Amino acid sequence: MPVSKRLLTDYHKPSKKRGDNQDSSADFEYNEKHWTTVNQINKSVALQRHRSNNSNLIIVKTIRRENVGLTWQPSELRAHTAMRPCNRIVQIFSHSRTELDLFEVKIQITFKHYPLGDLLQWRRTYMSTKRTDLVTAHQKYRPIPESYLWRYLVHMSQALAFIHGDLTQDAFTRSSSAGKHILIHRDIKPENILVSGSGTYPSFSLTDFDCSTFQTPENENSRQRCGTYQWQGPENPFINTTAADVWSMGAVLHWMMDLEGSPPIDGDPAAFAKGGDHPPAASSYTSNLHYYRAALPRRAKTFRGYTDEVTEILLSILKQYPEDRPSAVEILQTRLGPTARQMLREAGGAAAVADLDLEIDC
Repeated sequence: MPVSKRLLTDYHKPSKKRGDNQDSSADFEYNEKHWTTVNQINKSVALQRHRSNNSNLIIVKTIRRENVGLTWQPSELRAHTAMRPCNRIVQIFSHSRTELDLFEVKIQITFKHYPLGDLLQWRRTYMSTKRTDLVTAHQKYRPIPESYLWRYLVHMSQALAFIHGDLTQDAFTRSSSAGKHILIHRDIKPENILVSGSGTYPSFSLTDFDCSTFQTPENENSRQRCGTYQWQGPENPFINTTAADVWSMGAVLHWMMDLEGSPPIDGDPAAFAKGGDHPPAASSYTSNLHYYRAALPRRAKTFRGYTDEVTEILLSILKQYPEDRPSAVEILQTRLGPTARQMLREAGGAAAVADLDLEIDC
């Protein structure tokens, strides 16, 4: 889809060539002997501090695999090495490969540390009421200001339009005679969106491409069980599409607007999973909980306290059928356009419209 002049003017700004504007990732080499783990975030991801500089923090992802070929790369590394650097995608600092023995390989990928954490951590820290609902036992949150929602929509629409190949033909460094590359994230959720910003208005960046895949004619219509089921659209397991990514972006917006922080699922998967009688299809999932997270109907709610404009965007993104949803670039062109910038300027002046441009290294 061609990109409109308005979109290019408002939301796309090519940055300088690599080397013209060096950042802290330039020429970075990771040596694990010089770093110590501060927090083991999960089994493969750790926050580490430099042994001789306590203020120097990085994120290290360690991936171990057995019986893989010499040229094997994890999906995350394949995605990052194919993409040009973009300010809506969390960039890697370095990556290394170590052959542990004849059968096992260790891949280590380092990333910039975001002190505000991911969207879930940020909301729990800055938007929590410290109370839970007595009926559902869900944590109760303070309302997220609508200006933050507009910034989220702009930033994540830019991120998806970029990886889906709709903003610029230069999104990916490798060439292809088959046409543009389309990268599908397949695991968009609050934990995979990082928050940054030193002022009042946060910025959002997409991370964790572990489940990503390049769309091909062969896999576009294939079943795929990966990612996090409760953040996937009603068409799952057919998630190898740009429309599936868009729905997941909308599911996170729904979660941000909901004071209980729930995705747009009709029912509580955990409550269903506790029952004693389950459909035969549940046996094909690793747990009953996973089955209900994937199978329960998707239903979007509307929320008091937000304008019709942002609610209309939410409902358009969460349409039942993939063909009825706007693409990420259509959201930027026709749903957001000048509206987001105007809403933000009215909410907070120049500070609210800072960092709205998409920047891609040439």
